[in-house]
Amino acid sequence: MHLAKDSVWIAGEATDLWGDTVLLDFYLSEGMIRAPDYGFEIGFGYEEGLFPEEVEASLSQFASVNLLLAIAFWLLVIWALLVLSSAASRLPEESTLASTLGIGTNLLPLCSSIFFLAAWNMTGSIESELVSYEWGITQEFSRAFAINLTALVGFISGIFWILSDQSIREALNEMRSREFDFSLDARPFTLGIASTLILASIGGAAAIPMMMGPGSSASTGLNFYDVAVEYWEVGSGSETLTVSSGSTNSVIIDVDASMFGNDSTLYRIEVFGYYDETGLDAFCDTVSIEATSVPLGVDWADQILADEKNDCSDLFIYSYTDTSSYAWEMVGQYALTEEETMLMKSDFLEVTEGYGEWEIEVEVDPNGSPFDNDEQVTLEWIIWGYTLNFNEILG
Repeated sequence: MHLAKDSVWIAGEATDLWGDTVLLDFYLSEGMIRAPDYGFEIGFGYEEGLFPEEVEASLSQFASVNLLLAIAFWLLVIWALLVLSSAASRLPEESTLASTLGIGTNLLPLCSSIFFLAAWNMTGSIESELVSYEWGITQEFSRAFAINLTALVGFISGIFWILSDQSIREALNEMRSREFDFSLDARPFTLGIASTLILASIGGAAAIPMMMGPGSSASTGLNFYDVAVEYWEVGSGSETLTVSSGSTNSVIIDVDASMFGNDSTLYRIEVFGYYDETGLDAFCDTVSIEATSVPLGVDWADQILADEKNDCSDLFIYSYTDTSSYAWEMVGQYALTEEETMLMKSDFLEVTEGYGEWEIEVEVDPNGSPFDNDEQVTLEWIIWGYTLNFNEILG
């Protein structure tokens, strides 16, 4: 029965408002939403309020499907016990008990097939209700091919098992006025077909073999994670520079590996500039700050490396690294193997981008009096580290 629970019963495909494909797989006790374009995959229960009430009502019918499958499975178990009992017993063929055992061994496989077909039909009803609901997006749903094939095999196996009984064949022969020859010579061939199909029914009608490949993440080692970015301050400093009008001065900010622990690296560096008019007039000078020399690994980063003000307001520049610039794009819920989580950590955190010396240059141009000189500019900086947290939400 665990194979039945791990197999897809209804497969759906939808296109969202942005034209991306979203896959919905419905199992017996839960569903799975997958977005292949983004590597997103998350499971959900049928009573979590994720879907509208009408859809939740349809999905709740999977509980009845589960019950019908359980009945089909245990009928086959009882049938197997009856076959073993008949083979081991020495009851006279004319006895009532022997006749009862014979009837049971002939009818129970067909009954099991009927219960499986009832489960198959109920999934068709769920499928129809999902299709008829107005989702507001392009979508389609269908029963999985493996389920349809198993239903056919289970039904045929039950019919052939009935036909393998000689007395039933003789009765049918009489009803058909001997149009078809169900002679005793056909019994070994018929029993061979029936035995083959009933074995397929044992593994199929109740357990539903996964004929179309793995139908559950349980077989692939996937775990579900909520991936988040966590960042914090790892260093800071300040320095006041005296800059003559028309000239420059600079400060060196050093970023090195000792600032970061395991599974963490440089996230962002921020530099703030502050100044007031210190000359002989009331006009603010034009002050600019610029990162004139930066380490490797920030060529394509999200950054502003220069700022200029002429009104004594604050200045600000910053830079992420090439990798940390898109770390937030990884935030979300994913189905990942352990190897994939290690690969993501390696790609984002085992890097040394931005490590080294950052040279911040300050330049002052006078406004107002030509005798204005020696502007004082204070630089303050903050260095941020970060990591990716993988919080398991479903294993």
